[in-house]
Amino acid sequence: MEEALVETLEEYDMVEEGRVLVQSFEQDSLLKVHELNADVPLIQLVWYYPSEEDNSRLVEWTGVTPGPEEITDEDFQAVADYAVGIGTNFIYEGEEVIDADFIRQANENGLPVHVYTINETEEMERLMEMGVNGLFTNYPDRLLELVE
Repeated sequence: MEEALVETLEEYDMVEEGRVLVQSFEQDSLLKVHELNADVPLIQLVWYYPSEEDNSRLVEWTGVTPGPEEITDEDFQAVADYAVGIGTNFIYEGEEVIDADFIRQANENGLPVHVYTINETEEMERLMEMGVNGLFTNYPDRLLELVE
């Protein structure tokens, strides 16, 4: 699948013209795309939730990174080796899973943070105050009102 995607992106000059951004939870797939064409901008998606063994500890669904409390500069830099950003959830079952320190640390390691899927204006405002670089939303009109 990765080969077909990269071939199509190249055929239509989408990479050169900056018209594409590929995101996935599957690190191996992103690494394959990077290997095929290092100019394709990639976003590593992550999903944090409480560990089944220790509810007070957060883990990442696919194991790409440790949980937010345990993540190191080296972990962020490993993602930055192939990705131009990291996409994460903000809340899991009503509890926040990332904070301003997570965002700052990712940014300091060359990774803009894009949070998904934020539909409530209050959450949008809060995340912008925390320093996120981008928001995924089903209501772009709400976000546009905040940034205009």
